[in-house]
Amino acid sequence: MTENWKQKAYDKLQRDGWSKGTAGSPGGPCCAGGAIAMAITGCPRDMYSDSDGYTDEIDSALREFAGFVGNPVEADYDPDIAVFFWNDRLFRTEEQVLDAFRRFAEIEGTE
Repeated sequence: MTENWKQKAYDKLQRDGWSKGTAGSPGGPCCAGGAIAMAITGCPRDMYSDSDGYTDEIDSALREFAGFVGNPVEADYDPDIAVFFWNDRLFRTEEQVLDAFRRFAEIEGTE
């Protein structure tokens, strides 16, 4: 898997901001899944399971993040949907997303 993708996703969100309802853009805010895809492929839209850039690596990363935030993905369920629902929850805040990614990235350094 792409080295330090957890830290790269956190850095992307911290630097460019967070969004709801859209994967985001390389130079602008991203949602949680978009930041993960951006960290791995350089394109936030690669988070969608029907995109050309979607890879097993992104699938695995999205599943891992979804499980970390308490929204585990069933085997036959698209992990982008699980992360989307977590990210776009009605009262979700940028602070909550950044905190989740900060804690998620810290795990990388302890493995």
